Amino acid sequence: MFLIADPNGYDAFKAVIRRFLALNAIKEDKERIGTLSEEDRERVGQRLKDPDSSIWFKLISVYRYIAKASKDGIATLDMGIPSLGERLTLTGRVKDFLGDQEVLLS
Repeated sequence: MFLIADPNGYDAFKAVIRRFLALNAIKEDKERIGTLSEEDRERVGQRLKDPDSSIWFKLISVYRYIAKASKDGIATLDMGIPSLGERLTLTGRVKDFLGDQEVLLS
């Protein structure tokens, strides 16, 4: 079995990661952060919190397909988009889904 990334969501996931890395680089660069106003420093800190929480959600949203061998070749299973209240790991989400689909026995 393999996890497959949703090609439509993958670009959005890369954008969130790039934004997080750029904001983190600004925060860690003492010289650059010192040139910002107090309001801008707070804004960088606030924006760092926003993408950080959505990185997890984007990750489990992007890797939503499972490919598995079947009698007819390769079957693709769609786990769907996770709910916002759900706080599973990617592994836990896959395990629960495969158990619900009776592909994985306990």
